[in-house]
Amino acid sequence: MNFEQLTKDCVFRYRFFNDNTLSEIVDSKIWHGSLESLNDPYELPFIFDWSCFDAEDLPSALARINKRLLLFDPMDKLTSYLVNDEAVAAADEMKSILSSAVNRLKEHYSYSLVTCFSKEPFDGLMWSHYSDGMRGLCIAYNVDKLKETDEFSTFYDVKYIDEVVPFTYFDFDLTNPDSKKGRLTYSHSYEREVTVIGKQLVLRNTDHIFQKHTRWKYEQEVRNVIIAPTEKVAGKSVSIRKDSIKAIMYGSNIRSTNLHILKLICKERDIKLFEVSPDKTNFGVIIKPAI
Repeated sequence: MNFEQLTKDCVFRYRFFNDNTLSEIVDSKIWHGSLESLNDPYELPFIFDWSCFDAEDLPSALARINKRLLLFDPMDKLTSYLVNDEAVAAADEMKSILSSAVNRLKEHYSYSLVTCFSKEPFDGLMWSHYSDGMRGLCIAYNVDKLKETDEFSTFYDVKYIDEVVPFTYFDFDLTNPDSKKGRLTYSHSYEREVTVIGKQLVLRNTDHIFQKHTRWKYEQEVRNVIIAPTEKVAGKSVSIRKDSIKAIMYGSNIRSTNLHILKLICKERDIKLFEVSPDKTNFGVIIKPAI
């Protein structure tokens, strides 16, 4: 296997050399950390667009919103508001109900766990920032093998943008409880008498999870997200197929004792090993099979 083949089929995970990294390799697991553990403080923005309630034809807008979300059920309550020319009052009550849903979703959303990969194995900054100045390593994972793991169901490229794209009421679905496992839900009956019996709001659009500012574009990130676990935890190790790791690259500044350990592990696991060194003629990197 040459390295060019890996770039077509794999994503790359830059790591410091430590016990946690070795455990991930030996035990075939990948750590998913909490949002607080990420180095970008702007991660995973949860912004709702309330402009749907600012429509010029407010009664029609409220009818469309309620048809999708059933914030008033039965519909007669909204009809009563509109017949009595109280569209603004109806909008305020609907916004209050929806705000409770959004806030509760946001709370559970903050429990989400993330692990990050890159499509770029040649970037010197990545080796400097995430692999301890070439004293660490970078693991190549086969994408198709990762996707065979159930918990890699939300595994996509990051989209780099200049402005946050909020989600709208149209990004919600109304569904039966537990019919969409792993999705963000809010029961109308959680705190309010206004209920939709046996129904929940589900946030079906996960695009906002993969938004990052264009300043991070050089990372070419791919991420997997475990959306809204039932409780807040610091992280979780996710088991993957043993043959998911196709190669490991180590930086040329790695300590000799660490390299010896790494070679023993790769020999035992039949993992291809490559050495990475800085190319000082063009600020790039040189990747070659390990001796």
